Amino acid sequence: AFALKMRRAVERCRQKRERWLLLSTNSGAVQLQEFELYYVEIFDHHIRYHTRQANYDAYGTLKSVERSLPCSSFFRCNNQCIINLRYVTKIDGSTVVVDGREFSVSRLRKKAFMEQLHRFADLSWEQSAGGRQVLTALLVLGAALAGFFVVSAALARWLVRPVEESWRQ
Repeated sequence: AFALKMRRAVERCRQKRERWLLLSTNSGAVQLQEFELYYVEIFDHHIRYHTRQANYDAYGTLKSVERSLPCSSFFRCNNQCIINLRYVTKIDGSTVVVDGREFSVSRLRKKAFMEQLHRFADLSWEQSAGGRQVLTALLVLGAALAGFFVVSAALARWLVRPVEESWRQ
């Protein structure tokens, strides 16, 4: 029971760290968490959001989409796409792979892309390390509380035994 409560508490902490996005699409507004958006593409002012659940279409400019996304997690590779740095699985020269799809990084943006990817990786590592520290602290606290209750129960039983014996007589 305690382990289940701990897992739920850690999951709630993770969810609070994730930011929510509100996407304006052709079919209305869609709210999703930052990690659910893989990448955004544009063709002749037709925007397509590629997410875990589905693809959403909208009309607008990539510049307006870029302004609405957190710059710490997303990067504009070229004039056609914005990618979520969380899903970069491979970099080969000026090509980056996100969710199994290859995108080219423009020469002008290559240096900034590598810097942003390194900052994102450092931030992600720090957050996961912090989460592990919180989990470890909670587990140690839980073990300490369990030990306290076991010792308290043993001491209470030991202290009450003489009283019970005198009642029996």
